[in-house]
Amino acid sequence: MSEAHHQAPSIDEQLQQLLPPPPPPPPPPPDIRIRAGMSVDDVNRALVILTLKHTAGRRRQAAKMLGISMKTLYNWTQRFGIEGS
Repeated sequence: MSEAHHQAPSIDEQLQQLLPPPPPPPPPPPDIRIRAGMSVDDVNRALVILTLKHTAGRRRQAAKMLGISMKTLYNWTQRFGIEGS
């Protein structure tokens, strides 16, 4: 009679058991509604506010997400009167 051969768990498997599971991915940012007749400034203002909220105020990350320069983001926050600009 032979005993079943049990292979020891690999180092990776052992680490998986010791480490906590990775956090879930962040939820997608909320959508904004764009209606016919809205000005481009109104749309841009909403996008900047939403993106800054999504990035917890991290302006460099917000500018990158919006595809604009830091200078443009600064100018827009000044122009639209967005707090903390």
